[in-house]
This record gives sequence, C-alpha cells and structure tokens, in this order.
Amino acid sequence: MRMGLEAKGFGALTGREKVSGRVPSWFVSKRLAEGVLRDYEGSDTSTGLDSYLKDNFISPEEGLFIEVWRLLLRTGAAKSLSKEDPGRLLAEYEKPENAQHLPFFCQHYLNALHQKVKWNDRILRFIKKKYGPPADQDSRDHMETPFWAKVEVGAKKAFKTWLMLVRIDEFFEGVRADFWRHYVKAGNVVDVKKILNGDGFMLDFGKFGVVEFKNIGNAAYIYPTEVFRGFWKKADYVSYGVQFKDRIKTIRHRSIPGWGGRIIHKGNWQDDTSSKIRI
Repeated sequence: MRMGLEAKGFGALTGREKVSGRVPSWFVSKRLAEGVLRDYEGSDTSTGLDSYLKDNFISPEEGLFIEVWRLLLRTGAAKSLSKEDPGRLLAEYEKPENAQHLPFFCQHYLNALHQKVKWNDRILRFIKKKYGPPADQDSRDHMETPFWAKVEVGAKKAFKTWLMLVRIDEFFEGVRADFWRHYVKAGNVVDVKKILNGDGFMLDFGKFGVVEFKNIGNAAYIYPTEVFRGFWKKADYVSYGVQFKDRIKTIRHRSIPGWGGRIIHKGNWQDDTSSKIRI
C-alpha cells in the first residue's frame, strides 16, 4: 500500500468518500497501526480512541481497529490510557481473542500509570483477581511470578500499598481504619493480612508488628520483629484469638516504663499509640 501510494501520490486519496484525510500521516510509521496510534496521541482530541477511529472511518469490525486498540493497551501513553473509561478498557481485557495479550495489557497499565496516581480501582481488582499480589521482596522464599517480574519496582510497591489499604478498609471501620490507613500511606507498613477467619488482622511494620482483633473489647498486641514473624508464619493454621495474645512476648521499651506492649482502644488512644510507634 505504501509503495503504491508513494508511486501515485497521496493525492489519489483526496476527496474520496469514507477515506480519512489523516492517511498520509499514518504511513510515516513502519506499521499502519503504529501510525494511527501515533497520530491519535499527537492530536488534541479530548475524546477516546473509539471516537477517533470512528471519525476516521475505521470500524470495530476491521482488523486495523482491533490492532490499534491492542497497541494502545500495550504501548500507549499514560495520557491516552487515562482518557478511556475503565469499563471500556476492561471490555478489551475480557475479550477471548485478547487472552494472549492480556498480561502485556495489564503490565503496561501498571507501569505507565503508577507515577501519575491515576490507577482505577476496578482495573486493579481485575488484575489482583487474575494475577494475585506481587511477592514480598523482603521474604526469604521470594518467588516472583512471570507476570509481576515484568512490572516495575515502583509500580509493584504502589500496587501493594493499594492492596493493603483495601484490606484495611475491609476489616476496620471508622477511627481504627483511619488510624492504620495513615501508616500504610506513609510507607511505614510492609504488609498486612487477615487472620482467624476474618476476626483478626496483622500489620507488619518491619521493626515490629501489630495484631488487631475484630470484636470491640480486645486490645491490640505489639510484638518485636522475631516474635511477630513467628505469629505471621503460623497465622493460617491458628483458629483461636487467644493464641495471638501473649503479654510476656509483647514489645517493651525502656523509655516507657510500665507499658505492656498493648493498644487499649479507649480515650485518646490514637495519640498515645502514635507517640509509641514513633519511638
């Protein structure tokens, strides 16, 4: 097509019905789909890719339409991805004919948008369901999956922060949710997980760990790292909350004499706990 048009000149297309005036710019690129996407991303249109393709007489049934969409999802600029409604992106993700491309779509979405803080919750939940969470970088048995191995470190860290916030919101309510969410957003929390069939919750701060309980009236227990990691490893096999309550093993600090290493959720417990966490 390029050779023919170069021989006859692009003027041969001028004025033809249902032939876009943008065609010459498309053929500048090595591949036609690349030329279309480049032209779209270089335009000042505020609408999405569907409108651009329709306006340029490329219909959804055509291979070019399909290929341009795939190219957008694999290589498109963050600005272009952000224009699209999350539901429209998910519609492409879920097409059976795109199954082999899906890992690349999702990896690019995470890598392209994580620094822009423009991830969409629906898409992140889709990725979590499909590929699970990234592995813990600090774990001795760290084993990254092929999907997460091609996601940038910063994006993996941001995804893990998002996931911890989701889990906190699912477990806690009100004041306690606000309190722990602050530390996750600040990057102080390494990992979290539900325990006791949803009646308990663990927050790993790296240098220490906290075990919280769902029901009101239960204090939270703060343990030093080695003790906490021991609880963490066996958490999936423990059924009773009392097995996470060991005052003898809770954390101590010489600057807080008499403190038993627990958080009692009464009075001004947030400020009191914050001052202890800072120590």
